[in-house]
Amino acid sequence: MQPGCPQQAVGKRTALLAAIAVGVLAAAVRLPGAFTNSLWQDEVVSANIVLEPTPIAMLRHVARTESSPPAWYGIAWSGHELGISVEALRLLSVLAGALLAGLVVLWGRRLMPLWGSVLAGVLVALGSQLVTHGSELRAYELYALVSLLFAMALDRFAASPTLATAAILTGSVVVGTLTHYFFLLFAVAGLAWLALSPHLRPVRARASVAIAVGLLPFLVWMPVLKHQYERERFSWIGSFDLRTVLAANWQLFAGSWPHTEALKNLLALVFLGGVVAGAVVLARHGGRARLCGLCAIVPFAGGASIWLAGAPLFAVRNLLGVGAFAALALAALVSRLPRIPALGGGFAVLALAAVGVVDAAEHGPPAFDRAAQELVAQGLRRDDPIVLYGEFFEFRGPLRWYLHEPRLTLAERTRQRCARLFVVSDRRKPSERFLEGRLASASDMAGKILVARIERPPPLADPVWRGGRLLVLLSARTGCVHAVPERSVLASLPNARL
Repeated sequence: MQPGCPQQAVGKRTALLAAIAVGVLAAAVRLPGAFTNSLWQDEVVSANIVLEPTPIAMLRHVARTESSPPAWYGIAWSGHELGISVEALRLLSVLAGALLAGLVVLWGRRLMPLWGSVLAGVLVALGSQLVTHGSELRAYELYALVSLLFAMALDRFAASPTLATAAILTGSVVVGTLTHYFFLLFAVAGLAWLALSPHLRPVRARASVAIAVGLLPFLVWMPVLKHQYERERFSWIGSFDLRTVLAANWQLFAGSWPHTEALKNLLALVFLGGVVAGAVVLARHGGRARLCGLCAIVPFAGGASIWLAGAPLFAVRNLLGVGAFAALALAALVSRLPRIPALGGGFAVLALAAVGVVDAAEHGPPAFDRAAQELVAQGLRRDDPIVLYGEFFEFRGPLRWYLHEPRLTLAERTRQRCARLFVVSDRRKPSERFLEGRLASASDMAGKILVARIERPPPLADPVWRGGRLLVLLSARTGCVHAVPERSVLASLPNARL
């Protein structure tokens, strides 16, 4: 078939239509969460950064509170300055997710039959973590998109090493390294591809220079990275856990687990084995297929190795950039099977995608917005303390945002008795029995959160309040509690349970 012949044009048109359809599917499953989910803890931090009055203030806020670089925040801040509301900025992630799924189809078509690349695109469109983060006010979906764009740009430069393709490659590295630190592992995968591919020797040096130039802005940011690392905002990840590593790829797409522990472990191993086998198939094929295989394995293995070395940075959301390449690896493996097994494998992948999108829909954030509305509806006043049954930081930021009270903070009890107080409870907590037994007539559910007003409550020292934490405004004038200064909150939290 000669270039430009009608059959080739029809093939390109079919691939483009398939990519558009998959992109629309990705947007369709992300939009409901973007419009209906309340902002959760990390999104509230993003929102406060976006509201900073100047670019310098925005950068300082990122350096002070975040463990990621500033590119996404700069884009979101610019969008807000142009008049886009904070909540509507979630559409940046929706757009990134739609582009990611569509581009998987287009680039995957160069690695496998079109039906295989469509299969990979659908898996990316519906994967649990990709859908969840694709509707958030966070950088993760952009990071996943830029990781794929980097591989495509490197592939393009290798095929046509011009000044324009070099600039695109450099630009992808600039945006990637300033969007998420794990992008550096994709740069390593790209350099490994250049080193391991003999046919790339004529362009190896120029491609390496283009990547190196793209790293220069990141080097300017590195002192801030050091400061962020020292603040240990990722310490919640904990010590190295092999089962978490082995399960990461499954969680990326399926999200939920079967109840049987043995089946859970088996699924994790089988799924990871499929991704690795597909990556090996791609790597043995050479060319851009090898690049795809390396991008499916190197960042995953690199992240696990960093965690094993003692830096607790391995989390499923930090591996979101691997998602497109893992999906392509699985699809490549399935597409190389005989017809009947390939059909079964394709249905299995589609079933996994369906599980993923259902899991994402069922595990959205608690309805913090409705909880705040219910507190106001029940008469919350500025001096009223709140007894919280739930994770302090998970609730404090969203309640601050939706109550429009940035000074809501931790409190400690005094000997004086409260005239009234409010209860906010995550119903997954052990306090559920106490709340249902004593407060049912005064309570109202707000999504997954119970809200109640208690008149003439028992003293805060009473065992009935055991397990709760107190919240109050810094400016509150009430004698039964006193606010903990912000600088002392972290030190006070371990002993703040009632």
